[in-house]
Amino acid sequence: MSARTLWILAIVIGAGVLIALYASSDARNGDRAGAIGANSAKGELMLMTSLPLIWGETQDMQELLESSAAPHPFYAELTSGYNVTPVDSLVAGEDVLSSADPDILLLVQPRPLTPEELVAVDDWVRGGGRALILADPMLRMESRYPIGDKRRPQAVSLMSPLFERWGLDFTFDDLEGGGLQRMEAGDFTVLAADVGGYARRAEQDAAIADCTVADLTMMARCDIGKGKAILIADADMVDSELMAQSDNGQFLIQLIAEAQMRENAE
Repeated sequence: MSARTLWILAIVIGAGVLIALYASSDARNGDRAGAIGANSAKGELMLMTSLPLIWGETQDMQELLESSAAPHPFYAELTSGYNVTPVDSLVAGEDVLSSADPDILLLVQPRPLTPEELVAVDDWVRGGGRALILADPMLRMESRYPIGDKRRPQAVSLMSPLFERWGLDFTFDDLEGGGLQRMEAGDFTVLAADVGGYARRAEQDAAIADCTVADLTMMARCDIGKGKAILIADADMVDSELMAQSDNGQFLIQLIAEAQMRENAE
């Protein structure tokens, strides 16, 4: 039995219970049809998130239609530079990543991914795809929905199997990472909450992935086959209040651009 087969089997065993608990939500993030290629002057970005970046936390369609609220500031920044295709599944009915082949895959605290979706992300990046992943070990963002409501943002990221595949431990120290943290990231001042981190595993296999943890341990950059992934161990960075007090939005947009520049430089 190959190492890849063993990895897939491990994900299936570890995630089986989670799949039963987290059924796909009836509330969709958006309609994919016709979105890709709508504006050839912009890059193509595929977005999967459990956070209320697109519609906000509306209770029903009537509330959505009557709402005059401005779009979420981070979503507004994304759509100003990219054709954004929101998806609620990466493999539902088709190989979504391969068929759409976006310039960038952006995962912002997604719901628990199925084993098939984790494998799809790994395969797509390995084949040359580019990804920015915000995974939060302890999401602080407030929600109007009670704990247990499937519309509530995912509280704890469950992407560790993928990070372990790439040779990283996904960590959280409630003493070091707890509370609000203001950090300098190059030219940007970023504000995050309950920050996690990444640690390179001693047994990391460069043939599978070569990941480097940044000076800010909440960041890692990975060369994976022909592709790249940039990982951030915090998703509260896109909270509108934190964005208003920091350079979070510009910082994340720069990371997306960095992935594209790395691609163009090859």
